Amino acid sequence: MMTDHRKNPYVWIPALFSAEAIPMAVVTFVAVLIFIQTDTPKSYSTFFSASLLIPWAIKPFFRQMVQRSGQTASFVRLVEALIFTSLLGLAFYMNRMVANPLAMFTILFLVSSFCAWHNLLSEIYYRKRLMKKERLFFWPLRTTSYQVCTVITYGLFIILVGGLEVFFKNLPNRYNVSWSMGTYILAGAYFIIMVLNFTLLTNTYSTSTGISLTGTTLSEAKHIKSMTRAKRFPLIVLALILLVLPQSLMFFVRVFFLYMPLRNGGLGCSMQEIGFAQGTIGVMAFSFGIILGRQLQMKHFGQSILWAQVITFTLSPLFYLIMTLHHPGGIPELCVMTFLSQICFGFGFNCCMPLVKQLSHDRYKMATNYLQIPVLVAVMIPPLALSGWLVSRLGFHDFFIIDCLTAPIAWIFILATGTITWCCKKEANNQFP
Repeated sequence: MMTDHRKNPYVWIPALFSAEAIPMAVVTFVAVLIFIQTDTPKSYSTFFSASLLIPWAIKPFFRQMVQRSGQTASFVRLVEALIFTSLLGLAFYMNRMVANPLAMFTILFLVSSFCAWHNLLSEIYYRKRLMKKERLFFWPLRTTSYQVCTVITYGLFIILVGGLEVFFKNLPNRYNVSWSMGTYILAGAYFIIMVLNFTLLTNTYSTSTGISLTGTTLSEAKHIKSMTRAKRFPLIVLALILLVLPQSLMFFVRVFFLYMPLRNGGLGCSMQEIGFAQGTIGVMAFSFGIILGRQLQMKHFGQSILWAQVITFTLSPLFYLIMTLHHPGGIPELCVMTFLSQICFGFGFNCCMPLVKQLSHDRYKMATNYLQIPVLVAVMIPPLALSGWLVSRLGFHDFFIIDCLTAPIAWIFILATGTITWCCKKEANNQFP
């Protein structure tokens, strides 16, 4: 019975990808709130938060070394133990009067690095344990497990911390104590998943010879060199940069806008309101948009679909600009605006995938989270890092105006270079050689 139980994909897939989603949500979405509430300046907050994504941009350099390593399950257990230890370290460090932003960044960077390593290992384990048809069949379960844990971590975790802040309201360091207690609870939940994976995962031995870090780095460098020789490489990269620019600029600033008090131009939302509107409703809307856009691409791929996604994707910041002009009257209106912005984000994000495919072919077609795709992360990091500096000098209203004005630049460039038309022709040639 134990062997059958451990081989059941309905059991080990949710546990495996939940262990990846929890720390990923912390470093991608929650970290910026930690920096904000510990009085880190906006420019440093976005710089640190963007830098946490560096491991996801460089993870391909470790791909082959991980692929050729045997006993994948043992490595997954080790990495999950390191993630759990890092979360405990963050919780322990936060429980002080003043927390150093650089020290918090260091611990969170370790979490992000281990999480990127876990992503590689879990993908390899998934491929080794299942046949190609099985991988396609269980992909919805894998995605659902990942998204549910993201909602719980980004949404309910923030709501929990907000409740703790109310409970510890008389403490001078209530923010630090609340994040510390909340992270301890999160680490406890992660420990349960870690124990499940320890019992559920079985080693899959590889017959391939090992490869050094130098070898896998040189191999990835050759892959990147071959990408640069692809037809229209500079145009594709520039199109990706322009496409993701509106969202990259807005990604962290929207959290500032929700949290900052009215006198500073923000909405003055509580942590509970941010957790519910942005972390729960927003993440669900983003996930629904991703699924809807992906299904439309699979069934009706063409210029009209891609252009609809391009326009929708770049218009997402418009809803935050509207909120700077007309503040939401309550949580329902805030949730509606967040839902509309995030569903546009998710639906439109699919327009990047045909461009990514032309660079990397089918390497990332089964990605659970588009923010884990190295080429997309790499082009997003610079504007993510600079967004805090920009908003601190422009103010929210002017910042979102400039953010929205970057959208027509992307449209004009893509139209002038014929990038969409070219991608559609290449896709048609691949389907009907």
